[in-house]
Amino acid sequence: MSDDKNSVRKEKLLHLKEELGIDPYPARCLESEPIGKIRDAGETEDSVIASGRLTGKREHGKTVFADLRDGTGSIQLYFGKKILSDIASDL
Repeated sequence: MSDDKNSVRKEKLLHLKEELGIDPYPARCLESEPIGKIRDAGETEDSVIASGRLTGKREHGKTVFADLRDGTGSIQLYFGKKILSDIASDL
């Protein structure tokens, strides 16, 4: 990688850290279950913790669907905007 590209990346990193207060390398999340294991267990009302990369987001009226993927598979997430709005107002 050229020095010019490295300097741009370093500038973006500093912008995230110092100007926006964002940690670009956050601490690891809570211990989570592999998505493949969650899918194999089937539908449940129990809470589970999953982690991965959000690879898609679709908004449909008052709902949002997102795709979460890890090394074992992917799962579709559902968010109701009313619930999200209520949570955001509590923060």
